[in-house]
Amino acid sequence: MTVQTCLTSRHWTRLNSGEKIALLSGVKTYRNVFLATLTALAVAVPALAAEGKGSGKVDRALAGALKPGGKVKILITTQPGERENVRKHLGKRGGTFKAEHASLNLLVGEYTTEEILDLAKNNKIKGLALDEPVYGQQLTSLTGNLLGSDSVVAESLTSLASTLGPVTTTVRQTLGLSAIASGNSPNGSGIGVAVIDSGIASSSNFYGRITGFYDFTNGRNGLAVTPYDDYGHGTHVAALIGSNGVLSAFTLQGVAPAVRLVGLKVLDGTGAGSTSDVIAALQYVTLNKAKLNVQVVNMSLGHPINADAAHDPLVQAVQQASAAGLIVVVSSGNIGKNPATGQVGYAGITSPCNAPAAICVGAVNTQNTASRNDDVVAPGAGFDTETVARRHCISGPDGS
Repeated sequence: MTVQTCLTSRHWTRLNSGEKIALLSGVKTYRNVFLATLTALAVAVPALAAEGKGSGKVDRALAGALKPGGKVKILITTQPGERENVRKHLGKRGGTFKAEHASLNLLVGEYTTEEILDLAKNNKIKGLALDEPVYGQQLTSLTGNLLGSDSVVAESLTSLASTLGPVTTTVRQTLGLSAIASGNSPNGSGIGVAVIDSGIASSSNFYGRITGFYDFTNGRNGLAVTPYDDYGHGTHVAALIGSNGVLSAFTLQGVAPAVRLVGLKVLDGTGAGSTSDVIAALQYVTLNKAKLNVQVVNMSLGHPINADAAHDPLVQAVQQASAAGLIVVVSSGNIGKNPATGQVGYAGITSPCNAPAAICVGAVNTQNTASRNDDVVAPGAGFDTETVARRHCISGPDGS
């Protein structure tokens, strides 16, 4: 694993030029203490990065986020049986404890670089990871039209049709289903799907089938609220899964139009969230799957892979959900190629797509036909299962 720190030559040039020292002018003792601290961190932070590179204890993103005097929100995975001891130790360090997930031996908190350097030396700690931002990527101009009242959605679909031509899809036919679900075709009845995303906007397309909604954004910690979506991505995903197609005269019907939906909002109005909130939502579903009556979890979001699967807290949460009997479906991400140059990047997937137990979904261009002969899988994505499998020391789909 390549580990980078943010202590670049530019940072050290600025520090050595005396910018920081000038702030302490006139107090020689403070200046000496400051210089001593910087010197210690100059040695310790690269050492931490080196330790993370060798042992997998510190993930790449965290190593790159550390800087003198900084404070970072992190995920702490403890050794089995040591969670309570580590939590007591954290209480003495003075950082800000945020949350814990006992079944994952996981603690969440915000700590200074100095405190993190100390934690990296603690043998009771298995791994340290940055509470990485997660994103749901989309065409906002299109999915935003799915928000609002039934009349607003219907008007938006009409407007799109006048601009782009008739809005049609052959997704159902490509999957071997009828264009419109009939009494003889599978429709998802009796199945519950948890959609961990930006929310689900209430509309007639989901009439009576959003059976639960929990908000994990802005410190709400899974508060049960009326379904909403201030970004659009989650509604788009939910519609692909289970829209009944009423507002489009059944031309845009989901794959399972009778499925029940449980929304868990982890992305805010900008489409951004945190890994810790995603883990909290997934843990809630895992621990309450019988109460929620869900069998499937969908997460069309993620963050760059910063550690091997065994040391990635989000991946481990997925593994645990799968072990509990849930089918976890995740997206592969939208970073298969450089958008500026078009250069393909192999193994360009996001976490938790690298979870061995997850069903990782990529992209396909059906050319808007039902035939699979003209389909292009992951156009331009450069997804290479062999490279991914070798990178994470896991078997590929065929066991190789």
